[in-house]
Amino acid sequence: ISFMQGDLTTLDAPQDVNNLQLERGPTPFDIRHRFVTDFLYELPFGRVWRASSRAGKLLADGWRLGGLFAAETGSPFSVSQPNALFGQRVDLVGGTVVYLENARRTLRYLNPQAFAQVPTVPASGASARPGTLGRNALRSPGPWNLDLALAKDLARSLRVRLQVRADMFIAFNLV
Repeated sequence: ISFMQGDLTTLDAPQDVNNLQLERGPTPFDIRHRFVTDFLYELPFGRVWRASSRAGKLLADGWRLGGLFAAETGSPFSVSQPNALFGQRVDLVGGTVVYLENARRTLRYLNPQAFAQVPTVPASGASARPGTLGRNALRSPGPWNLDLALAKDLARSLRVRLQVRADMFIAFNLV
């Protein structure tokens, strides 16, 4: 059994040309929900150290923390089996298909016992019949992404300003 992320090559030929109803399913690019937001927070170090020396104020003032957060649902995918016909899907036996509780810890998202291979014809190596699992019937876990930036503004005068900045893209790698 192999797990195929929505791939255009899996859509080239239907499992059963006499039953195109089996090919109904979401497109590989179907992302149902997407949430994106950004934030900017001016750190209050300068306000806390106002009474300190000019050097302390220059060091503590002007810090900003910003970022961009994006989360989306996963893309659909099919579960296929290797045989002479490319993209032949498996049978869905039932039971728990998706491990949600410990998927990030164990890196096991699907339960292999929920699927069974379709019998193959020994002479040709092709499936004896189409699999019961629909095209793109399952969804992968959705990615979460956080980009962070830490910046310090240095004002030499009203005309000259300098910003020192550190950016982290995909800061926590929550895919």
